[in-house]
Amino acid sequence: MELTDITDFLHSAARSVGAEVTSPWFYLQLGLVLAGAGIALAASAAVRSRIDMTSLATGWPAPLRLLMRALAGSASAAVFAVLMTLARVVMLNSTWPSRSYLLSVAANLAFAWLIIRLATSFIRNDFIVRLVSLSAWIVAALSILGRL
Repeated sequence: MELTDITDFLHSAARSVGAEVTSPWFYLQLGLVLAGAGIALAASAAVRSRIDMTSLATGWPAPLRLLMRALAGSASAAVFAVLMTLARVVMLNSTWPSRSYLLSVAANLAFAWLIIRLATSFIRNDFIVRLVSLSAWIVAALSILGRL
């Protein structure tokens, strides 16, 4: 790879990002993502304050207790994923289908994070959890963005 190849790639990437950022639909989607994140954090705080996991899961098998604890801890990701999917469906039905790219990426990344979080809830070693989560997250993000 030569220097001209690298500069051509950087120029094309900058043009692509510039074209995306100059679209008014980008700012609408960015606002929806930020609003969805705020609503998801508020919903997660409400879930944590209302649900007592020790009394709820008493007597359950250990794997189900771990899954419920991970699900309650990932409530914000679940709410965010659902909100972004709903926003994307509304945007698909009201505008051109190609205009909801940012919402699609946000929803897919949120669902990927939720699945990774639930899958790693059964692993007890924190280092292995972080290693598996990071590896799976990188693969999922690259796959969702089409760069795998």
